[in-house]
Amino acid sequence: MKNGITILVFCLLIVNLIQGFNLNRTNTEDNRGIDYEIPADPKYIPWPKKIITYAIQGTDITSDVTLKDLRKVVREAFDIWSKYIPRDFIETTDVKNANIQLSFWEGSHNDNISFDGIGGIVAHASYKGILHYDRDEKWKRYSISEKENPRIKDLLAVTIHEIGHVLGIGHSKIPGSVMILDYQGDFGKNGYVQPKLLPSDIQNIQNIYGARNNEIKLSPITKSNQWNRRNISYAISDIPPSLQHIYINTLIFKAFSTWSNVIPMNFYQILQINSSDIRIRFVKGEHGDNGPFSNATDVAHSLITDDHRNFEIHFNNDAKWAQNIVGKPFIQNATDFYAIALKMTGGVLGLQNSLEPQSIMYYLYKKYIDENGNYFEPNLSENDVKEIQKIYGPGF
Repeated sequence: MKNGITILVFCLLIVNLIQGFNLNRTNTEDNRGIDYEIPADPKYIPWPKKIITYAIQGTDITSDVTLKDLRKVVREAFDIWSKYIPRDFIETTDVKNANIQLSFWEGSHNDNISFDGIGGIVAHASYKGILHYDRDEKWKRYSISEKENPRIKDLLAVTIHEIGHVLGIGHSKIPGSVMILDYQGDFGKNGYVQPKLLPSDIQNIQNIYGARNNEIKLSPITKSNQWNRRNISYAISDIPPSLQHIYINTLIFKAFSTWSNVIPMNFYQILQINSSDIRIRFVKGEHGDNGPFSNATDVAHSLITDDHRNFEIHFNNDAKWAQNIVGKPFIQNATDFYAIALKMTGGVLGLQNSLEPQSIMYYLYKKYIDENGNYFEPNLSENDVKEIQKIYGPGF
């Protein structure tokens, strides 16, 4: 009967254009779930917009995770899909007008699909941009190699799965797929492993949206940060031989100074990277932070360390970096280092990606080039100054 209940609930979900993630640990006959081929609704799928906004509704989420941690997980989950399709996802605080709305509910919650307490359906989503979590479940963002607690659901794995539904993908019966019907968690013999898309998942999503081209991709700031002190240290390590050390040190100092000119904060460089507040590293590929650089067009990202004590900025060693000079011809087919450094330092101060093209925090990479093809220096927009001063107040 348990299989029958699972199927019945899922059929109801289909009728309502909502997909569910079921917990069915005791289903020994088919613990992978049941595969349904559900055609995407042409009214909603594929999403026609290239930039899709999302918002987390309310503050009454779950006592298991903080709102900041939830935002980080949701951002990470959207990035996993965005990496393979020509769609970008931007968080907004305008819940009413957001394209995708995420929220926690319990029991009956006015969408014709009731949650059923611990176990059963842990989350569901709609092509129309609704993603609901069951508040009665226990949730967490597991750390790599952490042992599984069967009573606590992996928030990241569930979020990746439900976003897949929002984007138009049905369930899969392929073992290891993020779109498998029954919740299984991403645990191996050595504990938790980072969820990732299988080739079949990538193929399914690209069948709907096509593949992302090789445009420069800036990973969004995954978690906001507000410093509670005025003097912040930073250190730089592993600058590649292809870049001039003095030049890189100068540009990073200049980036921090640009921000400190409009807020009451000081930044100073030290040599010991493990003793610094902000750790700036040049890395490549898989580098131990669950956010590997997949290719040379994924150029930089920032993150807070697991102990929430330090911030890291990572530049991709495999990227082709340009050291442009003001008034000289802009170097094509390379990424301007200073523009990225200025954006990343804004991120460590707590700013998020922006939809404003004039903002240094604009979510896409911009070329600062004048009508003569010469480079001009990036600077803060009025809105950048306004947003950073909302956090820290005006300069000294």
